[in-house]
Amino acid sequence: MTTCRLLALGLALCLSTELAAQTPVTGTRLPKNEVAQPHYALKLKPSGEIAEIRRLVSEGKAEDAREVALAYVTKVEWPGHDAPTRYAAYNALCVAYTYTGETDKAEQECSRAIDLLPSRWQAYNSRGTVRMIAGDYEGAKDDYYSARKAVGDQNEDAAAVILHNLQVLKQRAKAESDRVDLFEDS
Repeated sequence: MTTCRLLALGLALCLSTELAAQTPVTGTRLPKNEVAQPHYALKLKPSGEIAEIRRLVSEGKAEDAREVALAYVTKVEWPGHDAPTRYAAYNALCVAYTYTGETDKAEQECSRAIDLLPSRWQAYNSRGTVRMIAGDYEGAKDDYYSARKAVGDQNEDAAAVILHNLQVLKQRAKAESDRVDLFEDS
């Protein structure tokens, strides 16, 4: 999988169209016309719905991706679907909401995924990106650290994505004079 095709099923979140033009970007997949690209990709085996959400987002069809993600969440909330499947659906909806600029809803969906499986890193990473986009740099930092702790030493690619996201957060925070202190102890 090329880095151009990286999207979340819990990876990092893709920035909305207005925010995608800001650099540097987090370890996420951006639309093809963007200059900045992520440095790492993780190989995931997505469900058909997750693959469809990724495709729609990559084509710039964020509203369509949101509708597919909403339908998928409704589907997996029926009995018979395991926690990892629901986790993936909530995180995918978080990504879709992020792409449509609905950061409050995105954060709620990431939190649902985290509440369901708090030992997984992807939704922490996604929520960190949502919080960074919303300007909550302290919350983003906490989420990225939680994602890094959840990854541990088991996945170097995931750890690299999270480290990249922390570096992006640090750059954005330092670009705002009132937020310079966020990383002084890091």
